[in-house]
Amino acid sequence: MLPGLVFAAGALALFVMSYIPLCTQIGHAGLHWLLEFLAVFGTGHPLQGLLWLGFSFSFVAVLFDMFASFHTVQEQHER
Repeated sequence: MLPGLVFAAGALALFVMSYIPLCTQIGHAGLHWLLEFLAVFGTGHPLQGLLWLGFSFSFVAVLFDMFASFHTVQEQHER
């Protein structure tokens, strides 16, 4: 769920940025864009989009780790 935490940290940073006087517009616009982006993947619900992206990125990371460990084991047997 690390990708989900990265998105949540970005949303939190934009939310905090929206309270800084010179960065208010950037913070509001960025948070609005991020929520719309997540809503695309969550069929209209940003939280579902966050979970969907988090799970799918984590699944791909697990597949990559399995692939890398498989090749490491194969290389050890070839020596």
